[in-house]
Amino acid sequence: MKLVYKTLHKKQAFLHAMLILLLFLSLLSLQITFTVFTKGQNMAERIHKMDVATTNIFYKEYDDEIKGFLQEYKEDGNLDFTYEESLVWPYGVFSTSWMQETSPIYLEGFVKSDAHYPLLEGKPLKDLKGHEIGVMESYARSLRKQGIEPLGHEIEITGSFQEKEKFTITSVFDYPNYDDGYANQKNSKAIQDYQITRRAVGIVNEKTIEQINGHYVKTYGLEKAAGLYERILKLKIKDYSAQKEYALRSDAYNDDRTSSALIDFRLLADEIDGNHVQDGIFQFVSLSVTSCLVVSCLFVLFAFMKRKLIEDREKLHILIANGIMKKNIQKAIWNGIWAAVCCSAWSADCF
Repeated sequence: MKLVYKTLHKKQAFLHAMLILLLFLSLLSLQITFTVFTKGQNMAERIHKMDVATTNIFYKEYDDEIKGFLQEYKEDGNLDFTYEESLVWPYGVFSTSWMQETSPIYLEGFVKSDAHYPLLEGKPLKDLKGHEIGVMESYARSLRKQGIEPLGHEIEITGSFQEKEKFTITSVFDYPNYDDGYANQKNSKAIQDYQITRRAVGIVNEKTIEQINGHYVKTYGLEKAAGLYERILKLKIKDYSAQKEYALRSDAYNDDRTSSALIDFRLLADEIDGNHVQDGIFQFVSLSVTSCLVVSCLFVLFAFMKRKLIEDREKLHILIANGIMKKNIQKAIWNGIWAAVCCSAWSADCF
């Protein structure tokens, strides 16, 4: 059998390498295409497995009709969910690029489920104290592009009264709800000064926000400062679907109690759909490249087999004349092809 392999595959290294390369590129392209087409579904599944919030609702502390609406909405059987509540600072419903320059990040008070987000660097989110904050990965990545190492970096955030607070980044975590949207926005050069944009998100100890709000009360009085308090409800929707999430927001805005309230929804469905155009273009390009590679690979494989049979015709006659069975010859040819396929698959998996 070794004689058959040596006879058929000797001095064929270059052709085999070309075939392996094409197969590798085809398999890699197929893998990328599958990932792109299932991206939204994978994000929802990831968040469900993490057991973290799918929907964030922001509202003014003095204007909490949304909580009564949610309780009634759940009791009526419209939606099954649980939620956690915390403070947020400083948050604006209409966040423009100009606001992003003065306050590039807003902070959510830590809740128990936040500990489920994968910690990438630094100390656990539940151990944050004082003016220590954790930031999402895409924000940390944007700092590194500026030559700034996130851990230990001090950032300054402008509050509602134009007062500045300094915080130190001590953690970097994966926040799948917002990471993609923020990263894609940062990659866009079309953002104008007054275009509504997405700000980065950080996590801080809730007591720190309470202290900041308390300082505002002492400085400006309760009546003026209380109107700027922002709270967040982090909903975990059971049996999540985008349709349920959109229906919740629509019903809240149409309800008499909450229609005039200053509430803002950040939906997981919006984050997925927000990247729809960019992902759609990438899907088209990826599918086109994959199709071309697969067709090219099949064509090259056909040409390779045809040329090999023509070139090895004399060798095959000699092998048959020497008593080598056709079955063994066919097995040697196909084993060579399978070796190329397996090598390509292994390379694509390692990549």
